Amino acid sequence: FDLGLNSLLSIQLRNQIAQSFKNIPQNFLFEHPSIESMRNALMVGSEETQEDMDAKHYAETEEILQKYIRKAKSDFAVAKTNYPKGGQQVVLLTGATGAVGSFILRDLLQSDKIKKVYCLVRGRKGTDLMGRLRAAFNDRSLDASLLQPGRVEALPMNLDDAYLGFSRELYTHLRQEVTVVQACAWLLDFNQPVTHYENNCIVGFYNLIKFAYKKKNPMHFHLVSSITATAKYGDVIPEVPMACDPTVAASFGYAHSKYICEHLMTYLSQGKNFPCYIERLGQVCGDTVNGAWNTSEQF
Repeated sequence: FDLGLNSLLSIQLRNQIAQSFKNIPQNFLFEHPSIESMRNALMVGSEETQEDMDAKHYAETEEILQKYIRKAKSDFAVAKTNYPKGGQQVVLLTGATGAVGSFILRDLLQSDKIKKVYCLVRGRKGTDLMGRLRAAFNDRSLDASLLQPGRVEALPMNLDDAYLGFSRELYTHLRQEVTVVQACAWLLDFNQPVTHYENNCIVGFYNLIKFAYKKKNPMHFHLVSSITATAKYGDVIPEVPMACDPTVAASFGYAHSKYICEHLMTYLSQGKNFPCYIERLGQVCGDTVNGAWNTSEQF
C-alpha cells in the first residue's frame, strides 16, 4: 500500500491469487500487506482463523505501544509547570480540512481566548493551502470570513519529518509561540492493520508530541480519539484513563492506533507531568459527524 496499492487493486490481486489457492478471504491483502507476509500465509499448512488474526493484531498493538512508551521514557524528562494565568492562546491544529477539524477551527476562531491558529494542511508544493481551508468551510456552510490573515495561517503538513517539514528556524519559532496543540488529522481506513497506521500516523503523531514537549511549561496537547479505542470494554465506559488491555479496542487497525495514542497520552500525563487530553469522539462516518462538536470552552 505504501507503493500505491489501493482497495480496488487489492481486490483484483486477491482474485488472481484465488485462481491458484483456495480459501483466500476478501481482506487477504489487508491482512498480509507485504510479499513476505503473503508468501508465508499462502504456504502455511493450516489456515489462520479470524480469532488467530485478531490475537496477532492485538499482540502487535501492545508491542507498538510499549515501543513508544520506552521511547517516551528516554526522550522526555518530568516537566515543570507554572503556567501564567490569563492571556490568549496560540493553537497548532491538524486536520482542519476534515469535518471535525473544520468545526474545531470555526469554534477556535470565534473564541476571544484564541490569539491565532496555525493549521497544518496537506498539499503538494504550490497548493493554495488557505484555499483548502476556505473550501472546507464553504462545503460545510461555515462562515469563511472567520479565516482572516493574522488570525489563522495555513502551513504545509509533513509530520513524518523530525521538524514537521519546516525549516529549523520556523520550527523553533513555532515552539516558542504555540501554547496548545490540537491533533485531529488521522487516516480513516478500517481495512488497514495497525502496522500500516504506525507508519502512516503514529510516527508523525510522536513527532508532534516532541514538538509540543518542553522541560518547562510544555504545550497543552489534545488528541481527538475514537470510541473504537474502547468499543469492547462494556456497556458503560468510564471517563477515566483505561487499563492497558488492547482487547478492549475494536478489531481493526484504526481502533488499535487510537488505543496506542490514548495510552501514550496517559503515560505522558501521569509519568511526565505533560498536560495531555484525550477527546474520545463517537458517531463518525467517513468525513461527517452527527452534530457539531464545540471545543471553544476547553481553552
